[in-house]
Amino acid sequence: MEYYGIFKQINELSISDISKIDFYEGFFAEFYESQSNVTNNEEVGIYLKNAYTTGGNVLELACGNGRITLQLARRGIKVIGVDNSKDMLKILDKKVRKSDLSVKKNIVWYNQDVLNLDIKEEFSLAIIPATTICLLFDDIEKTAAMFNYIYDKLPIGGRLVFDYISEYKNQENKTPIEMVTNESEGIKEFIMWQEFKNFDQGRAIMNFYAERIENNTTFRYLGCTNKKIISGMELNNLISKTKFKQVETIVIENNLIGKVKYVVLEK
Repeated sequence: MEYYGIFKQINELSISDISKIDFYEGFFAEFYESQSNVTNNEEVGIYLKNAYTTGGNVLELACGNGRITLQLARRGIKVIGVDNSKDMLKILDKKVRKSDLSVKKNIVWYNQDVLNLDIKEEFSLAIIPATTICLLFDDIEKTAAMFNYIYDKLPIGGRLVFDYISEYKNQENKTPIEMVTNESEGIKEFIMWQEFKNFDQGRAIMNFYAERIENNTTFRYLGCTNKKIISGMELNNLISKTKFKQVETIVIENNLIGKVKYVVLEK
C-alpha cells in the first residue's frame, strides 16, 4: 500500500493498534456501502440495453455490494455476481435477504478471483462496472486472458462491457481532503480521504484513514486503492490481445470524477 501527505505521516507514526486493510474489506467495505447507494441511471441504462440486446444471463465481475446487481435483478435479469472480497459479498447477501423473492431468484454470487474465473452457468453478457478495470490493468496479460475466458464462454453475439475514467475532472496531482463524521447508538466515526494522481506514471491512489469509537475503545484504520490511469493506446493494446471486436463506446460525464467511457466488445 502507498500513502502520501498526512496519510504517509500517520503510517510513519507506527501506531501499534492501527489496522491496515484493503478499501474493500472490513470497516472500509461498510463505508463504501454508505457512500455508493446512489446509482447513475445512465450507467444502469447502458447495462440494461446490452442485457436486452444479448438476452440471457449477465455475469457481473466485481459485483461488490450489489449496486448494479440489484438494479438488473429487479428488472427480471438473472445476474451471476463474482467478487474477490468476502466482506463486500456479505453486504450483498444482507441486501438480497431483504429483497422480494422475485429479486432473490435472479441473483447468485461467488467469491472468486476475477482474474481466475471458474463459472459454470451460461451467460450472454459480462460487465465490469465502477471503473474496476483500472484495478486489473497492472498485469495486462492476465486481464487479456480473463477477457478471452469470457469470450469462450459467450454465445455468438455475446458482449463484454466495462468502463474506465477517460478524463479526470480534477487534473491536479491531489484533490482536497474530504471528511465525514457519523454518530449513532453510542458509536462515533471519523473518516477522511484524499486522492493522489501521478499522470506521468499513470497511477491514481486514494488514501483513507478512519477512527471508530465504540464502548470507550478507539479502532483505527488505514487503507488505500491503487488504480491505473488508462490511456487510449493502452486500452487498444489490451483489446488487440483478445478475440473480441469493439462495437461501441459511450462517454458519460460524471460530476464527481470526470468523463467515464464505456467500452462494448462483442463476440
